Amino acid sequence: MRKTVNFEYIVAEINGVENGIEILNYSGSDSDVVIPSKIDGKPVTVIGPSVFGVEEDGSHYGRSHMIKHVIIPNSVIEIDNSAFDDCTELTHITIPDSVTKIGERAFACSGLTHITIPDGVTEIGDDAFGYCTNLTSIDVGQNNKNYTSEDGILFNKDKTVLIKYPSVKAGTYSVPNTVTKIEHGAFYECAGLTGITIPNSVTTIGASAFKGCTGLKWVTIPDSITEIKPDTFSDCTALNEVHFFGEVTEIGDYAFRNCTSLTSINVPDTVKRIGEYAFYNCRSLTTVDIELRNNKAKIESFAFSYCTALSNVRMPKHVTVDESAFSGCCDSMNIRSAAII
Repeated sequence: MRKTVNFEYIVAEINGVENGIEILNYSGSDSDVVIPSKIDGKPVTVIGPSVFGVEEDGSHYGRSHMIKHVIIPNSVIEIDNSAFDDCTELTHITIPDSVTKIGERAFACSGLTHITIPDGVTEIGDDAFGYCTNLTSIDVGQNNKNYTSEDGILFNKDKTVLIKYPSVKAGTYSVPNTVTKIEHGAFYECAGLTGITIPNSVTTIGASAFKGCTGLKWVTIPDSITEIKPDTFSDCTALNEVHFFGEVTEIGDYAFRNCTSLTSINVPDTVKRIGEYAFYNCRSLTTVDIELRNNKAKIESFAFSYCTALSNVRMPKHVTVDESAFSGCCDSMNIRSAAII
């Protein structure tokens, strides 16, 4: 590894560019950073993993909070994983037309308020703009072949995958009926979202898709959905209406954890598993109607723990219930037709 005053880097053939520079570390102390287009006469082509952002082990935490402005040169082809992760003071950045790849968590947890994806970007990694709670819109160049945006919402080109809904957008939203998949964390901490309509075209809702949507009051889960993945609606503290349709077979771990306004739930008879902590601390929940017809149906540990208002539970005798599933609930809770094992 070689060094300049502010950067550590390597020289290699990178993305077909001979003697390209990959920056591996920023060692400077300035909050305003200009990345050079060349170092030692060679083009800077890659901003490497966690160059400005926090590392997986939490190192460089203080440095990431120091960065306020960064200028990326037109020589850069790739912005690697977590390059600007947790740069909370970074509110604006221009991605040059030369960039073709934006890595996983590249700008996650940053302070970005708006971002434009240029025409040349062909790959955006998971959670590239995840957990950006100040993000108002994501725009995409009109000639981009892989991605598009509508009303500031990021989709793949044919709008079959909803990738990211900006956190600051408010009100209700109807997912387009072209969409078949809502990505992991797509609506994470969209506090202003009050209601969501999901069409039958959607077959997959990713984990944590609506986690922390504290203003979300109602959701209708269409009959095309067969699994509620982990953390999908956890921490949706205003959620009071959930309507299941179709043949949901699993409610994943933590799926509705801390949904403190939820008062009742009717679990479809197609469900085979209610995961660990699935309804943990849903402290307004008073009635649970569980109609599981599968002989191997199971309610996992702490699934309804600390639902302190829960007084009435109905479910078939054949359901296997972990001994901790209802721990911390109301002392006078009535469980009908159930055998706790």
